[in-house]
Formats: sequence, C-alpha cells, structure tokens
Amino acid sequence: MQLDKWTENIDPNTWDKYIANHNGHPLQSALWGEARKTIDGIESQYICHFSNNIPDFMARVETRSIKGMGNIAWIPKGPVWDTHNPSLLTEFCDNLRRNKYNLLVTDEYSTSNNTSPQAVQTIYINLEQDIDTLFSNLDKQWRYGVRRAKKEGVEILSGQSEVKIAEFFNLCQKISESKSFELPGSLPLVNFLLTHSFNENVKFELITSNFEDQVISGAIIAKSGKNIHYFWGASDRNFPKLRGGEAVQWEVIDSGSRQGFQRYDLEGIDPINNPGVFAFKKKMGGEIVNLTGKQYRSLDGIGKVLKLAGKLLNRI
Repeated sequence: MQLDKWTENIDPNTWDKYIANHNGHPLQSALWGEARKTIDGIESQYICHFSNNIPDFMARVETRSIKGMGNIAWIPKGPVWDTHNPSLLTEFCDNLRRNKYNLLVTDEYSTSNNTSPQAVQTIYINLEQDIDTLFSNLDKQWRYGVRRAKKEGVEILSGQSEVKIAEFFNLCQKISESKSFELPGSLPLVNFLLTHSFNENVKFELITSNFEDQVISGAIIAKSGKNIHYFWGASDRNFPKLRGGEAVQWEVIDSGSRQGFQRYDLEGIDPINNPGVFAFKKKMGGEIVNLTGKQYRSLDGIGKVLKLAGKLLNRI
C-alpha cells in the first residue's frame, strides 16, 4: 500500500533513524528534543510527511510564545527534507495555522549562496580525505601542538564517567564566567545527552584530554548519520603548553575519518564578534561555508506583528 500522509505518531527511535538517514542536524533529533523536555520542560512536536512510505519532510517543532500576542513555531536547524517540494512547506504551514500558530521560524541546515556580511557561517572539514592530508591541512602550530601533547603524556579519553563529565562542565563554567557569556546548557542537560541514545546513529560524546588524571580540555560532539557536529568545548588556561585543545580536536578528526564519517561541522564562526574562536577553528583546515540561516513566515496577521515584536525584543 502506498502511503502519502502527515503524522505526529513516531517513536523516538524511528524518528532518529530517519534523521540519521537524512544526515539531519542533531538539534532536530528526538534525543535533543527529549533532553530539552526532560530537563528544561520544553515540549516538542515531531511532524513528518511520508510519500510512498518514505519520509520526505521532518520537523521537530518547539513552541515559543510572546505573552498576550501569539505562538511561534520554532524549528532549530530544520526542517529536514530532501525534495524541497514547495507544496510540502505550504501544507505544513496550513497545519500549523490550524493548530493556532501565528509565525513559523525555520533555521534549515543547508548551505547558501548568501555572501552578505550578515550571513551565518560555519566551517566544514571533509573527513573523506586520507589521514595524512587531514593532518597536513592543520596549521603548522596545530601540528606541533598535537605532537607536543602526545610527548607530554596527555591522555585522550572518551565515554566519560559522571565525575569526568562534571569536571569538564565545571571547566566550561569557569570560562563562561571569565569571558562573561552564558552557557547554552546545564549539567543535567549534558548528562542526559551523554547517557541516552534512542538510535545508535544519533548520539552525543564527550572527548577529553587529561594530564595526571585531570581534565585539561574537552569537547562535546554529536554524531548524526555521516556527520559530526561540535557542540561545546573548553580548555584549562593553566596548562597552555600541554596543547590539550589541539589534541582533542585532532582526535575527533582522526577517529571520525577512520570510522567513515564524511564531515565535521565546527558549528558556527563569527570573525567580527568572536575573532578568537574563529582563529582557533580556522587553523583546523576546513572550508568556510555560508548557511541558510533563520527564515520567518507569517501564518496570519498576528504573525506579522509577532515577527516585528520578536525581533525588537530579541526573542526569535
């Protein structure tokens, strides 16, 4: 029987299997959605369209509301779709409108030809290159750092205990306090992501560099399908000569390539407002690409007002 329908009745394992098959972004996964629900109380709708029994449009939708005004359907790094059939997006918007949403905000995980200074950018590292090429693509100081870390006895670990997870998170907190920025997640959220998985092809991992059993650097990455994504990272500034940060990132690249992954997404750069992080990521030898970024679609008259108010209040 051929099936052509919309549904919200998909279990987390099946959802993440579909997300992995499409190399969808981890923020569209059930793992991320259920973590946010369990830890932060944020509900998700998992909306999928099937054509001939094959999913061709998927959206994990979070509700954002501006009190007294209306509801926003927020799709972080989505929707995920292959065909880009405009009629599917039209049908999806009609469904949202019937469910009392006024504004749709998407952030599709796709490249763009937008070359404006405001374009959202990231860096992709092609993991399908051979190991020697990947290493030679690193900045020469990075190559020195990787070798230095090994020489100094820095140990690289993955699959961390709760103690090591907490140690890494405390390091992140110290850096956020010193640089006056707010961490985008909590320790309970990190613990959930690192200790749960609904499908083997969508999972989060912590990789740390350790010296004398102390975490000196680490990175949380997410694997979805054939892609790896960099989520959080931190390095202890008390150990700059041990080059733990370079060692951790090279481990991600090296092991990812050997395991058959296709791409490592460094998840965002901002040369103007965050030049230090940009310089760090650029030395890893990847390609700078522009992304589609947020798109706003008013679903009714209220949605037009929400769009303006949300931007003014920095809520969307």
